[in-house]
Amino acid sequence: MGELDDFMDQAGGRPSASDTPSATDPSATENTKKRKNVKEPEANKKPKVMENKAIWISNLPLDTTKKELEDECSRYGIIDKGANGEPRIYMYETDGVFNGTAMVVYFKKEAIANAIRLMDDFPLRPGDNSNGNIHVEAAKIEHKKERDGEKIASKLTRKDRKASERNRAELNQ
Repeated sequence: MGELDDFMDQAGGRPSASDTPSATDPSATENTKKRKNVKEPEANKKPKVMENKAIWISNLPLDTTKKELEDECSRYGIIDKGANGEPRIYMYETDGVFNGTAMVVYFKKEAIANAIRLMDDFPLRPGDNSNGNIHVEAAKIEHKKERDGEKIASKLTRKDRKASERNRAELNQ
């Protein structure tokens, strides 16, 4: 007799315990499990490399304010916002006094070329040549320890990540 006949001959039409797949048999449980949408890692996936979106400005007048710098730099592109919602403009100090250098981070890297072309070797304040012309160049990222964008993003706290996503959505509009 075949397996089907044996099965039909059993009382109640239910298979016996010996006919059910064993919990120790890995091939039996392998077929019964359903896999959820599990993404396989892509073998050729390249890491998301950081791109430079910042400019370095030097020879600024020592009485320059952050608002003045924001107004001037926003003419050439959208200035990125940090997790706190403030524009990413960093004015550097030596011994607590502004030293005439600043870094401005733009939302898109295309703004760097505009800013360099239109700001470099011009005075910050038209008509005021008392401090000379400012120097604008693309900021260097060689000193950064981590350049993998995904790795850096994974180190952010949930709150910072959410704030960054909100800011990006707002700036993309």
